[in-house]
Amino acid sequence: MRWIPILALALLMTSCSGEKEPNGPQEDGQAVGATAPQDNTFLMTPSATENPTNPVVSVDGEILTVGDLQMESGLRLGNLGGANLTPEMVAQMRSIVIDQYITRTLLLNQAKKQELSVSEADLDNEFAEIKKMIPPSVSIEDMLDQSPLGRDAMMDHIKNKILIGKLTTQLATEKVEISKEEVDEFIEKNKEELTLPERVEARHILLLFEPNDDDAAKAEKKKKLEGLRKEILDGADFAEVAKKHSQCGSAEAGGNLGTFDRSRMVPPFAEAAFSQKVGEIGDVVETQFGYHIIKVEKHEEEGMHPREDIEARIRDLKMQTVMKDYIAELRSKADIQMFNN
Repeated sequence: MRWIPILALALLMTSCSGEKEPNGPQEDGQAVGATAPQDNTFLMTPSATENPTNPVVSVDGEILTVGDLQMESGLRLGNLGGANLTPEMVAQMRSIVIDQYITRTLLLNQAKKQELSVSEADLDNEFAEIKKMIPPSVSIEDMLDQSPLGRDAMMDHIKNKILIGKLTTQLATEKVEISKEEVDEFIEKNKEELTLPERVEARHILLLFEPNDDDAAKAEKKKKLEGLRKEILDGADFAEVAKKHSQCGSAEAGGNLGTFDRSRMVPPFAEAAFSQKVGEIGDVVETQFGYHIIKVEKHEEEGMHPREDIEARIRDLKMQTVMKDYIAELRSKADIQMFNN
C-alpha cells in the first residue's frame, strides 16, 4: 500500500539506469537523476481552475475534490519525467486516482471501526523503513519538509499507510492459511523460477578512467590503487578507504555493492568477484570504467529460494485474492457517489 508516500519519496531520490552493478560498473555506464515534475498545464481544465472545491467522488460522506484529484494526478504524471502525456493518459491516471481513493477510504474507515491506531513505535518503525529508501544525506525531517504534499499531509499519508497495513495483517492472520503440502506443490511446479543463481555480496574501490587519460595517466591510477590495496592488506579498513578514495556512488556505503549475480556485472568484474575467496582483497581489475579492487563479503552457490521466502510469496498471492474479495464487499455496502465536473 505504498502509495503517495512512495511517490513523494521518489521525487527526492536518484537512481542509476541499467542493472549492471548499481553504483558501479554498469555496461551502459550511465547514471541518471530523478526527473522533476513536468508542468502539464493542460491538466487544468477550465472547470477545475474555477472550482477546485467541487466534489469528484463521495465515499460514505468523505469527499475527493477536483483540486485533490488534480494534485495527485499531476504529481504522478509529472513524476514520469519527459514522457509525452496524452489526454488519454491523463484521463486514465485520473481514473486510477479516483479508484484508489475509494479503496483507501473504505479501508481506512474499516480500520477506524476496528479501533486500530498508530503508536509512536509504529511511526519509528515506518521511518526506519523510509530511511532505507532515501539518500543518506536526506533526513526524515528533510523528507517531510520537502514533500510536495506538505509536511502535515505527508504525515497523514504515512499514518494511513500504517493503519491499512495493520488491517491487512489482521486479515492475513484471520483468512490465510498455508499447508506444507501447498508449499511442496508450489515448489515442484515452479522449480526453475524459484532457483537462485550463484551470487556474491561484495565491496569495491573504483578509480575512474577519464576520456583524456593516456597510458601514463592510467598507469598512475593503477599504481595509486595498488597502494590502497597494500594499505588494506596492512590493516586499513576497506570500507573507510572506499569512502575516502572510491570514485563510485557506492563510496558512501563503504563501497558496498550489495548482492548480485554474474549477469549484473561486466565480464572482467564478474570473473574477479566470483573467483575470489570470501574476505580476500583481490588484485587490481581493469574494466572499461576504470581500475577496481574487490572484497567479497559473501558467496552463495546456486540454489532454491529459502522455504520461508517461498511461503511468504504464496501468502502474498493468497492475500491478493483475500483483499480483492474484501474490498469488493466493502464497496457493495458503501455509499459511493460520483459527480460530473
